[in-house]
Amino acid sequence: RERLAGCRSASEMFRVCATFNPLFSRPRIRETVAEFQERLIEVVRRDLDALTERFKTSGAARAQAALLSRLRGVADVASTVRWARQLEGRLNAHMSNLQAVLGGREACADHAEGQRLLHAAEAFRAKLSSRALLEEWRREAKRVADDFDPSATVLLVRASETDGSLSIGVSFSAETARLLGETRSLARLGVPIPEAVSRSCAEAQLVQHHAASLSASLASFARVCASLSED
Repeated sequence: RERLAGCRSASEMFRVCATFNPLFSRPRIRETVAEFQERLIEVVRRDLDALTERFKTSGAARAQAALLSRLRGVADVASTVRWARQLEGRLNAHMSNLQAVLGGREACADHAEGQRLLHAAEAFRAKLSSRALLEEWRREAKRVADDFDPSATVLLVRASETDGSLSIGVSFSAETARLLGETRSLARLGVPIPEAVSRSCAEAQLVQHHAASLSASLASFARVCASLSED
């Protein structure tokens, strides 16, 4: 009891409860913890409500995060998966606190408020699932991968519509470039990438490096030509 009474925060009380969790079967310890249970369960309830509210009102925050992710070269799909996992991590922490206070998951199921919070947590966890999003991404990734032709020409000669003058440019599918970024980002998160998509991305990456090198060379060539014209 002295350990719990001496805690300066709910977090410290949760840690003490977790430490003594295996001893909750002892009547004296169970009675001591019971004095603080209602207060700590209320903390878990408020934390869960706050997390749920954050999920509901995070539309603008997610849009901003998606924009920042694009600026950093991180795919929106990976950004959404990472965001959901962060919320799920917080949810797991809150449920661990609840189990620490009540003596484990089974004890939570036998406690009226504990059972209600468990059900609310599982319903919230289902909303955080990225399974449907990733399945949709895999279908789209397969389509892009199937459409990619590693033998396609990346160096193109274009004729001006106005005077018919010729110019040289580099062509690399923006869709394929986006797929490469998404695949790298999701792989870092441990998301399984379909083998066919991985193979296609490996080929596309080689072509992309080639295209980038050609683009840099053409830019240098254009600068040299411009300086000669000035002279």
